Amino acid sequence: MPVLFPGPVVERIERGEITLAFRRWKRPTVVAGGALHSPAGLLAIEEVTIVTEADITEADARDAGFDTVDQVIASLQHGDDRTLYRIRFRRAGDDPRHALRADADLAEGFPPVVAVFMTPLTPTQLDTLHDILALCLACMRVNTV
Repeated sequence: MPVLFPGPVVERIERGEITLAFRRWKRPTVVAGGALHSPAGLLAIEEVTIVTEADITEADARDAGFDTVDQVIASLQHGDDRTLYRIRFRRAGDDPRHALRADADLAEGFPPVVAVFMTPLTPTQLDTLHDILALCLACMRVNTV
């Protein structure tokens, strides 16, 4: 499960009010030093640490957007096969994919692409495909100039 945030949390991340997340994963989906594209913009992942519920402090709860540690714990996915991770991050700027989407000149000079899928794509899959194609076009543009 990736690091997903509900709408009101996104706004608080954008304002720099939330800098921490807790997730139970079978394996981590982010790494320290990496980046995460999110609705709140580009997030720089500063730290990913295995913790126990007892390690979560009231300050951690506030940094994660909760009033209490109990609220943090109640929000977590449960399962014996999952490890609890504390993810520290900061907003590193706007998501660069938005600028790529808005650049109508990216496709200029490139032939159309036809793709056939055996099953219908979900809106999320279509969004991801759009982002991948936009990045491919941007790379081709850079390499041909």
